[in-house]
Amino acid sequence: MTWPFENDTSTIIKKLAKADLKEHKLKTLITAIIIVIATCLMATVFSILVNDALKQSTQAPYHAMFRAVSEDTKNKLQTDNDFETVGVYKTFGNIVNSDGRTDLAYMDDSAMSFLGFELMDGNLPQSNTEVLVSETYLSIHKLVLGDSFSFEYVDTLTNELKENTFTVCGIIQNKTQEKGKQFYILTSDHFRTEYAQQYSELSLTYSTQTASTVFPLSHKSSVTSPPSLNTGKFRPIRFSGYSDSSFL
Repeated sequence: MTWPFENDTSTIIKKLAKADLKEHKLKTLITAIIIVIATCLMATVFSILVNDALKQSTQAPYHAMFRAVSEDTKNKLQTDNDFETVGVYKTFGNIVNSDGRTDLAYMDDSAMSFLGFELMDGNLPQSNTEVLVSETYLSIHKLVLGDSFSFEYVDTLTNELKENTFTVCGIIQNKTQEKGKQFYILTSDHFRTEYAQQYSELSLTYSTQTASTVFPLSHKSSVTSPPSLNTGKFRPIRFSGYSDSSFL
């Protein structure tokens, strides 16, 4: 009802209402379009991330360790085409004191690379008295390249205290382990074979390890199934910084 003295504004109100509805309809449409585009982008990014993760899981480098295997099994591993590289590790004993822990062991070039060791100076050991020594160990004991020194350690097989005299032929570095006060004295393969011959009749009742068994560390560029070599001692390890604790 319109009073005689009032203006009729119903038409204007209707026009304003229709304009408002049109404006909100456009906003709603634009909002819906933005949500659809954002959802598509998120789905695309998620799909890319999932595909990348799956690709890395099948193509990233993998390493494995075979514990205490015989010389024959070691040779089979080294000629197995399933592996790109096979390194050999053998521990003889260690000593723990106020300086930290020092292990006497053998590693070939591949094992040294797997475990993060770098030859800083000198040459690889050849004779049974030549050794590579951790840089920090040399600094603590005031030794330099070419020096001879006595090393006392507890033998892994006999559990007896032993002492050997070695000559430093090379300096190695592994900052992570040395920072944790863990040092290495690495022997020659000649020392390893002599050790195996010396204790060829000795074995442990609580372990498969003997004087001649070694710890092969194998590298494969990609893995889709376990290696074909069935030793019953395969232990797969995803590798980025292979620490000593991974194979103790």
